[in-house]
Amino acid sequence: MNKSVDLVPLSVHDETANLPYKVPDSNLPYAQERFVQEYVLSGNVKKAYLAAFGEGASAKPERAGRDLLRNPSVMARLHVHQHAVSTMTVKSTDALIRELEEMVDADPNEFITIKIGACRYCHGVGGGYLWRDIAEYEAAVNTAIKLQKPIPELAGGVGYRFDAGPNPQCAQCEGEGARHVFVRDTDDVSPGARRLFKGVECNPDGSIKKVLLADQFAARQELHRIRGMHIERSLSVNASVTLPNAKEIATSPDKAMDFLESLKR
Repeated sequence: MNKSVDLVPLSVHDETANLPYKVPDSNLPYAQERFVQEYVLSGNVKKAYLAAFGEGASAKPERAGRDLLRNPSVMARLHVHQHAVSTMTVKSTDALIRELEEMVDADPNEFITIKIGACRYCHGVGGGYLWRDIAEYEAAVNTAIKLQKPIPELAGGVGYRFDAGPNPQCAQCEGEGARHVFVRDTDDVSPGARRLFKGVECNPDGSIKKVLLADQFAARQELHRIRGMHIERSLSVNASVTLPNAKEIATSPDKAMDFLESLKR
């Protein structure tokens, strides 16, 4: 017997035990612990035995594996692994349900705020176009020169602020003001809204064209499916009927009636 394989206990934290769940360290011999791990993951006794002990360990690996499952120490260790797997599954499902609930309950409007403020003409001198500052006006003049377009006027003055509010007497917007769409920082929205967020689609100039969100209806359907509220049923009926002799039915009304009654049962 090779002691390095059969007698050295296996630490489940070792690189050779790359398990998707956590269990305490094992006191089983290496090969037996490996057998338990493989059996839990595959559910195949023969495959688990061959993976743990190798091809030449037994002429009948499936029988040898079943003999191992009768070993009290192996069975106790198997129960530890199975409990860890079931706990992991329950926690994973609970976490998924919480995430889907957050997505379904989230308000997409958390990402976008529409504000109404003053238009460029609301507070301009004489109802003219109001620039933010001289720098903005100069930039507009330079652009007009490059494009060989008319030089913009400065008659409306400078000092535009969107938050100044609409002017009810504005001839340009008729008091309705200007609408600006603001996209909120994703750090400032709820966890559910962040889960909805898939990214943004930008214009060529880098401005945001569209906020991309996950499908809340699809999230709701998945939530119902996991909870069991959306049930897909399939019914399969197998009927086996013994047909009597056709001649007997034709010559005996009683047998014909008996056959018809049997179909109703």
